[in-house]
Amino acid sequence: MNHHLTIQGLDAFHIDSYGLAFIIKLVEKRVEIDLAIVREKITQEQQKLPQKPQPKTIIGVANILKGSYNNIKHTYDSWRADSLRKELTDKKQWLTLWSEQAWATLKHDQSLKQATIEELKNIFLEKKENEYKLYLLLQEAVLTPVYAELEGFPKGLSERDMNKGLEVISTECGFSNHVGKSIIKNTGNFLKEVNNYWGRVIKWSIAGTGAAILTAGLAAPAIAAAIGGTMGLAGAAATSAGLAAIGGGAIAAGGLGMAGGLQILIGGGALLGAVGGGSIANFIGKLPKDAIAVSMVKIINYVTYLRSDYGKNDFYANQLSHRVIQAFLLFKHQAETEFLLNPDIVSETEKTRKALDIMNITLKKLGNT
Repeated sequence: MNHHLTIQGLDAFHIDSYGLAFIIKLVEKRVEIDLAIVREKITQEQQKLPQKPQPKTIIGVANILKGSYNNIKHTYDSWRADSLRKELTDKKQWLTLWSEQAWATLKHDQSLKQATIEELKNIFLEKKENEYKLYLLLQEAVLTPVYAELEGFPKGLSERDMNKGLEVISTECGFSNHVGKSIIKNTGNFLKEVNNYWGRVIKWSIAGTGAAILTAGLAAPAIAAAIGGTMGLAGAAATSAGLAAIGGGAIAAGGLGMAGGLQILIGGGALLGAVGGGSIANFIGKLPKDAIAVSMVKIINYVTYLRSDYGKNDFYANQLSHRVIQAFLLFKHQAETEFLLNPDIVSETEKTRKALDIMNITLKKLGNT
Protein backbone atom coordinates (compact mmCIF):
# COMPACT_ATOMS: atom_id res chain seq x y z
CA MET A 1 0.00 0.00 0.00
CA ASN A 2 1.19 3.54 -0.73
CA HIS A 3 1.13 4.97 2.78
CA HIS A 4 1.77 8.52 1.60
CA LEU A 5 -1.43 8.55 -0.43
CA THR A 6 -3.35 6.96 2.42
CA ILE A 7 -2.19 9.61 4.88
CA GLN A 8 -3.17 12.37 2.48
CA GLY A 9 -6.60 10.85 2.07
CA LEU A 10 -7.15 10.22 5.76
CA ASP A 11 -6.34 13.83 6.57
CA ALA A 12 -9.82 14.57 5.21
CA PHE A 13 -11.24 12.69 8.21
CA HIS A 14 -9.03 14.22 10.92
CA ILE A 15 -10.55 16.18 13.77
CA ASP A 16 -8.85 17.40 16.92
CA SER A 17 -9.78 17.29 20.61
CA TYR A 18 -12.14 20.22 20.22
CA GLY A 19 -14.01 18.37 17.50
CA LEU A 20 -14.41 15.24 19.63
CA ALA A 21 -15.56 17.30 22.62
CA PHE A 22 -18.07 19.02 20.34
CA ILE A 23 -19.51 15.64 19.26
CA ILE A 24 -19.86 14.55 22.90
CA LYS A 25 -21.63 17.81 23.77
CA LEU A 26 -24.05 17.38 20.86
CA VAL A 27 -24.98 13.85 21.96
CA GLU A 28 -25.46 15.06 25.52
CA LYS A 29 -27.67 17.83 24.14
CA ARG A 30 -29.84 15.24 22.38
CA VAL A 31 -30.30 13.30 25.60
CA GLU A 32 -31.03 16.44 27.64
CA ILE A 33 -33.79 17.35 25.17
CA ASP A 34 -35.25 13.89 25.60
CA LEU A 35 -35.05 14.13 29.39
CA ALA A 36 -36.91 17.44 29.24
CA ILE A 37 -39.70 15.75 27.25
CA VAL A 38 -39.99 12.99 29.85
CA ARG A 39 -40.09 15.54 32.69
CA GLU A 40 -42.88 17.41 30.91
CA LYS A 41 -44.87 14.19 30.56
CA ILE A 42 -44.40 13.45 34.26
CA THR A 43 -45.80 16.89 35.09
CA GLN A 44 -48.78 16.29 32.81
CA GLU A 45 -49.50 12.94 34.44
CA GLN A 46 -49.27 14.42 37.92
CA GLN A 47 -51.70 17.17 36.98
CA LYS A 48 -54.20 14.59 35.72
CA LEU A 49 -53.85 12.49 38.85
CA PRO A 50 -56.91 13.01 41.09
CA GLN A 51 -56.92 12.58 44.82
CA LYS A 52 -57.38 8.93 45.72
CA PRO A 53 -61.09 8.36 46.51
CA GLN A 54 -61.81 8.03 50.22
CA PRO A 55 -63.67 4.87 51.21
CA LYS A 56 -67.37 5.53 51.80
CA THR A 57 -70.45 3.57 52.58
CA ILE A 58 -71.81 3.13 49.07
CA ILE A 59 -75.31 2.00 48.37
CA GLY A 60 -76.48 0.85 44.96
CA VAL A 61 -74.88 -1.02 42.08
CA ALA A 62 -74.17 2.14 40.04
CA ASN A 63 -72.30 3.77 42.88
CA ILE A 64 -70.32 0.60 43.53
CA LEU A 65 -69.27 0.42 39.86
CA LYS A 66 -68.37 4.11 39.82
CA GLY A 67 -66.23 3.68 42.91
CA SER A 68 -64.45 0.67 41.38
CA TYR A 69 -63.78 2.60 38.14
CA ASN A 70 -62.31 5.55 40.05
CA ASN A 71 -60.03 3.24 42.03
CA ILE A 72 -58.84 1.46 38.86
CA LYS A 73 -58.23 4.78 37.06
CA HIS A 74 -56.30 6.16 40.01
CA THR A 75 -54.16 3.03 40.10
CA TYR A 76 -53.50 3.24 36.34
CA ASP A 77 -52.63 6.96 36.46
CA SER A 78 -50.29 6.33 39.38
CA TRP A 79 -48.62 3.51 37.43
CA ARG A 80 -48.15 5.81 34.42
CA ALA A 81 -46.50 8.47 36.55
CA ASP A 82 -44.26 5.89 38.28
CA SER A 83 -43.31 4.39 34.91
CA LEU A 84 -42.28 7.80 33.57
CA ARG A 85 -40.23 8.51 36.69
CA LYS A 86 -38.41 5.21 36.24
CA GLU A 87 -37.78 6.04 32.58
CA LEU A 88 -36.33 9.38 33.60
CA THR A 89 -34.07 7.75 36.19
CA ASP A 90 -32.84 5.09 33.74
CA LYS A 91 -32.12 7.65 31.03
CA LYS A 92 -30.22 9.91 33.43
CA GLN A 93 -28.15 6.93 34.54
CA TRP A 94 -27.42 6.05 30.90
CA LEU A 95 -26.29 9.60 30.19
CA THR A 96 -24.02 9.59 33.24
CA LEU A 97 -22.41 6.30 32.25
CA TRP A 98 -22.07 7.19 28.58
CA SER A 99 -20.64 10.63 29.34
CA GLU A 100 -18.05 9.18 31.71
CA GLN A 101 -16.86 6.79 28.99
CA ALA A 102 -16.91 9.46 26.29
CA TRP A 103 -15.05 12.12 28.26
CA ALA A 104 -12.47 9.54 29.36
CA THR A 105 -11.15 9.70 25.79
CA LEU A 106 -10.19 13.32 26.54
CA LYS A 107 -8.68 12.69 29.96
CA HIS A 108 -5.60 14.66 28.94
CA ASP A 109 -7.74 17.81 28.63
CA GLN A 110 -10.75 17.70 30.95
CA SER A 111 -11.17 21.49 30.66
CA LEU A 112 -13.01 20.87 27.41
CA LYS A 113 -15.84 19.32 29.41
CA GLN A 114 -16.57 22.72 30.97
CA ALA A 115 -16.75 24.53 27.62
CA THR A 116 -20.07 25.29 25.95
CA ILE A 117 -21.10 23.93 22.56
CA GLU A 118 -20.69 27.40 21.05
CA GLU A 119 -17.21 27.85 22.53
CA LEU A 120 -16.04 24.47 21.21
CA LYS A 121 -17.47 25.18 17.77
CA ASN A 122 -15.76 28.57 17.57
CA ILE A 123 -12.38 27.13 18.56
CA PHE A 124 -12.78 24.24 16.12
CA LEU A 125 -13.61 26.67 13.30
CA GLU A 126 -10.50 28.76 13.90
CA LYS A 127 -8.90 26.44 11.35
CA LYS A 128 -10.41 27.29 7.98
CA GLU A 129 -10.44 23.67 6.75
CA ASN A 130 -12.62 22.65 9.70
CA GLU A 131 -15.54 24.56 8.20
CA TYR A 132 -15.85 21.67 5.74
CA LYS A 133 -15.55 19.08 8.51
CA LEU A 134 -18.35 20.48 10.67
CA TYR A 135 -20.69 18.16 8.79
CA LEU A 136 -18.63 15.19 10.03
CA LEU A 137 -19.17 16.27 13.64
CA LEU A 138 -22.92 16.51 13.14
CA GLN A 139 -23.01 13.14 11.37
CA GLU A 140 -21.27 11.41 14.29
CA ALA A 141 -23.68 12.97 16.79
CA VAL A 142 -26.67 11.99 14.65
CA LEU A 143 -25.53 8.38 14.21
CA THR A 144 -24.36 7.87 17.79
CA PRO A 145 -26.72 5.24 19.25
CA VAL A 146 -28.45 7.16 22.03
CA TYR A 147 -29.61 4.67 24.69
CA ALA A 148 -27.74 1.84 22.98
CA GLU A 149 -26.94 -0.99 25.37
CA LEU A 150 -23.92 -0.30 27.52
CA GLU A 151 -22.23 -2.98 29.59
CA GLY A 152 -24.39 -3.67 32.63
CA PHE A 153 -27.13 -1.31 31.48
CA PRO A 154 -30.67 -2.45 30.60
CA LYS A 155 -32.08 -2.44 27.06
CA GLY A 156 -35.36 -0.95 25.93
CA LEU A 157 -34.85 2.81 26.18
CA SER A 158 -35.54 5.07 23.21
CA GLU A 159 -35.88 8.77 22.46
CA ARG A 160 -39.37 10.19 22.82
CA ASP A 161 -38.93 12.58 19.88
CA MET A 162 -35.74 11.87 17.98
CA ASN A 163 -36.54 14.43 15.26
CA LYS A 164 -36.69 17.24 17.79
CA GLY A 165 -33.24 16.36 19.10
CA LEU A 166 -31.81 16.12 15.59
CA GLU A 167 -33.26 19.50 14.65
CA VAL A 168 -31.68 21.18 17.66
CA ILE A 169 -28.18 19.73 17.17
CA SER A 170 -28.35 20.52 13.44
CA THR A 171 -28.94 24.19 14.17
CA GLU A 172 -26.24 24.10 16.90
CA CYS A 173 -23.83 23.17 14.10
CA GLY A 174 -25.06 26.04 11.93
CA PHE A 175 -27.01 23.88 9.48
CA SER A 176 -30.70 23.93 8.56
CA ASN A 177 -32.79 21.95 11.04
CA HIS A 178 -33.51 19.20 8.48
CA VAL A 179 -29.87 18.18 7.89
CA GLY A 180 -29.72 15.71 10.79
CA LYS A 181 -32.90 14.02 9.60
CA SER A 182 -31.51 13.78 6.06
CA ILE A 183 -28.43 11.98 7.44
CA ILE A 184 -30.74 9.46 9.11
CA LYS A 185 -32.76 9.04 5.91
CA ASN A 186 -29.72 8.59 3.64
CA THR A 187 -28.11 6.15 6.07
CA GLY A 188 -31.30 4.13 6.36
CA ASN A 189 -31.72 3.92 2.58
CA PHE A 190 -28.16 2.67 2.15
CA LEU A 191 -28.51 0.02 4.85
CA LYS A 192 -31.77 -1.16 3.26
CA GLU A 193 -30.01 -1.51 -0.07
CA VAL A 194 -27.21 -3.51 1.56
CA ASN A 195 -29.80 -5.71 3.25
CA ASN A 196 -31.72 -6.36 0.08
CA TYR A 197 -28.52 -7.23 -1.77
CA TRP A 198 -28.28 -10.45 0.25
CA GLY A 199 -31.91 -10.93 1.13
CA ARG A 200 -31.85 -9.15 4.49
CA VAL A 201 -28.64 -10.62 5.88
CA ILE A 202 -27.82 -7.58 8.03
CA LYS A 203 -30.13 -6.63 10.87
CA TRP A 204 -30.18 -2.87 10.88
CA SER A 205 -31.86 0.15 12.33
CA ILE A 206 -31.28 3.84 12.83
CA ALA A 207 -30.34 5.59 16.06
CA GLY A 208 -33.23 5.08 18.47
CA THR A 209 -35.14 2.34 16.68
CA GLY A 210 -33.37 -0.85 17.71
CA ALA A 211 -29.91 -2.21 16.88
CA ALA A 212 -26.88 -0.09 17.69
CA ILE A 213 -25.39 2.12 15.01
CA LEU A 214 -21.60 2.14 15.30
CA THR A 215 -19.87 5.50 15.33
CA ALA A 216 -16.66 7.26 16.18
CA GLY A 217 -15.91 5.13 19.17
CA LEU A 218 -18.09 6.97 21.66
CA ALA A 219 -19.95 3.80 22.64
CA ALA A 220 -17.73 0.69 22.39
CA PRO A 221 -17.16 0.44 18.60
CA ALA A 222 -16.94 -2.84 16.77
CA ILE A 223 -13.72 -1.75 15.08
CA ALA A 224 -11.94 -1.45 18.44
CA ALA A 225 -13.37 -4.80 19.54
CA ALA A 226 -12.08 -6.42 16.36
CA ILE A 227 -8.58 -5.06 16.95
CA GLY A 228 -8.73 -6.38 20.51
CA GLY A 229 -9.84 -9.72 19.11
CA THR A 230 -6.61 -10.00 17.16
CA MET A 231 -4.89 -9.94 20.56
CA GLY A 232 -6.79 -13.04 21.64
CA LEU A 233 -9.30 -11.10 23.74
CA ALA A 234 -13.10 -10.98 23.68
CA GLY A 235 -15.98 -8.84 24.93
CA ALA A 236 -15.28 -5.74 27.02
CA ALA A 237 -11.61 -6.70 27.38
CA ALA A 238 -11.19 -6.76 23.59
CA THR A 239 -12.86 -3.38 23.21
CA SER A 240 -10.75 -1.78 25.95
CA ALA A 241 -7.53 -3.20 24.52
CA GLY A 242 -8.53 -2.11 21.03
CA LEU A 243 -9.25 1.43 22.16
CA ALA A 244 -5.92 1.58 23.98
CA ALA A 245 -4.09 0.30 20.91
CA ILE A 246 -5.60 2.91 18.60
CA GLY A 247 -5.21 5.86 20.91
CA GLY A 248 -8.47 6.54 22.71
CA GLY A 249 -12.22 6.42 22.25
CA ALA A 250 -11.95 6.82 18.51
CA ILE A 251 -9.45 5.67 15.88
CA ALA A 252 -6.43 7.94 16.30
CA ALA A 253 -3.93 8.76 13.58
CA GLY A 254 -1.19 7.13 15.66
CA GLY A 255 1.71 6.12 13.43
CA LEU A 256 0.15 7.75 10.39
CA GLY A 257 1.63 11.14 11.16
CA MET A 258 0.03 12.54 14.32
CA ALA A 259 1.66 15.89 15.03
CA GLY A 260 0.83 16.50 18.68
CA GLY A 261 -2.51 16.42 20.44
CA LEU A 262 -5.29 13.95 19.99
CA GLN A 263 -5.98 13.43 16.28
CA ILE A 264 -9.10 11.41 15.59
CA LEU A 265 -10.46 9.82 12.41
CA ILE A 266 -14.22 9.99 11.98
CA GLY A 267 -16.76 9.88 9.16
CA GLY A 268 -15.69 6.44 7.94
CA GLY A 269 -12.00 7.25 8.20
CA ALA A 270 -11.77 5.09 11.31
CA LEU A 271 -12.24 1.96 9.21
CA LEU A 272 -9.83 3.14 6.50
CA GLY A 273 -7.14 3.94 9.07
CA ALA A 274 -7.49 1.00 11.41
CA VAL A 275 -5.23 -1.47 9.64
CA GLY A 276 -2.09 0.38 8.59
CA GLY A 277 0.05 -1.98 6.56
CA GLY A 278 -1.65 -5.17 7.75
CA SER A 279 -4.06 -7.42 5.92
CA ILE A 280 -7.17 -5.42 5.06
CA ALA A 281 -9.00 -8.41 3.58
CA ASN A 282 -8.54 -10.48 6.72
CA PHE A 283 -9.43 -7.55 8.98
CA ILE A 284 -12.72 -6.61 7.29
CA GLY A 285 -13.76 -10.27 7.36
CA LYS A 286 -13.73 -10.14 11.15
CA LEU A 287 -15.83 -7.00 11.46
CA PRO A 288 -19.62 -7.01 11.83
CA LYS A 289 -21.11 -6.07 8.49
CA ASP A 290 -23.18 -3.28 9.97
CA ALA A 291 -19.95 -1.65 11.20
CA ILE A 292 -18.59 -1.70 7.66
CA ALA A 293 -21.87 -0.54 6.12
CA VAL A 294 -22.20 2.44 8.47
CA SER A 295 -18.57 3.43 7.87
CA MET A 296 -19.20 3.31 4.12
CA VAL A 297 -22.41 5.34 4.23
CA LYS A 298 -20.64 8.00 6.29
CA ILE A 299 -18.15 8.35 3.45
CA ILE A 300 -20.99 8.59 0.91
CA ASN A 301 -22.81 11.20 3.01
CA TYR A 302 -19.64 13.27 3.37
CA VAL A 303 -18.82 13.29 -0.34
CA THR A 304 -22.44 14.08 -1.22
CA TYR A 305 -22.37 17.02 1.20
CA LEU A 306 -19.08 18.38 -0.17
CA ARG A 307 -20.33 18.19 -3.75
CA SER A 308 -23.86 19.45 -3.19
CA ASP A 309 -23.36 22.21 -0.59
CA TYR A 310 -20.30 23.78 -2.22
CA GLY A 311 -19.98 24.98 -5.79
CA LYS A 312 -17.77 23.36 -8.40
CA ASN A 313 -15.41 26.30 -8.08
CA ASP A 314 -14.75 25.66 -4.38
CA PHE A 315 -11.20 24.37 -4.62
CA TYR A 316 -10.90 23.03 -1.05
CA ALA A 317 -14.21 21.18 -1.12
CA ASN A 318 -13.21 19.53 -4.39
CA GLN A 319 -9.81 18.58 -3.01
CA LEU A 320 -11.38 17.20 0.13
CA SER A 321 -13.89 15.02 -1.74
CA HIS A 322 -11.08 13.83 -4.01
CA ARG A 323 -8.97 12.79 -1.00
CA VAL A 324 -11.89 10.96 0.59
CA ILE A 325 -12.58 8.98 -2.58
CA GLN A 326 -8.87 8.33 -3.10
CA ALA A 327 -8.50 6.90 0.41
CA PHE A 328 -11.55 4.69 -0.11
CA LEU A 329 -10.31 3.42 -3.50
CA LEU A 330 -6.87 2.57 -2.11
CA PHE A 331 -8.44 0.69 0.79
CA LYS A 332 -10.83 -1.16 -1.52
CA HIS A 333 -8.10 -1.99 -4.04
CA GLN A 334 -5.79 -3.50 -1.44
CA ALA A 335 -8.62 -5.55 0.10
CA GLU A 336 -9.62 -6.94 -3.31
CA THR A 337 -6.01 -7.64 -4.30
CA GLU A 338 -5.36 -9.56 -1.10
CA PHE A 339 -8.60 -11.46 -1.40
CA LEU A 340 -7.88 -12.55 -4.99
CA LEU A 341 -4.11 -13.06 -4.89
CA ASN A 342 -3.49 -14.11 -1.29
CA PRO A 343 -6.56 -16.12 -0.26
CA ASP A 344 -4.56 -17.96 2.42
CA ILE A 345 -4.43 -14.86 4.62
CA VAL A 346 -8.24 -14.60 4.70
CA SER A 347 -9.75 -16.58 7.56
CA GLU A 348 -13.40 -15.56 6.95
CA THR A 349 -13.82 -15.94 3.20
CA GLU A 350 -17.60 -15.50 2.99
CA LYS A 351 -17.66 -12.56 5.41
CA THR A 352 -14.82 -10.88 3.50
CA ARG A 353 -16.68 -11.34 0.23
CA LYS A 354 -19.76 -9.66 1.72
CA ALA A 355 -17.62 -6.78 3.02
CA LEU A 356 -16.29 -6.31 -0.50
CA ASP A 357 -19.88 -6.34 -1.78
CA ILE A 358 -20.64 -3.41 0.54
CA MET A 359 -17.65 -1.55 -0.90
CA ASN A 360 -18.86 -2.19 -4.45
CA ILE A 361 -22.24 -0.72 -3.55
CA THR A 362 -20.38 2.25 -2.01
CA LEU A 363 -18.35 2.76 -5.20
CA LYS A 364 -21.54 2.87 -7.24
CA LYS A 365 -23.04 5.47 -4.89
CA LEU A 366 -19.90 7.61 -5.00
CA GLY A 367 -20.00 7.50 -8.78
CA ASN A 368 -23.53 8.87 -8.73
CA THR A 369 -22.85 11.78 -6.35
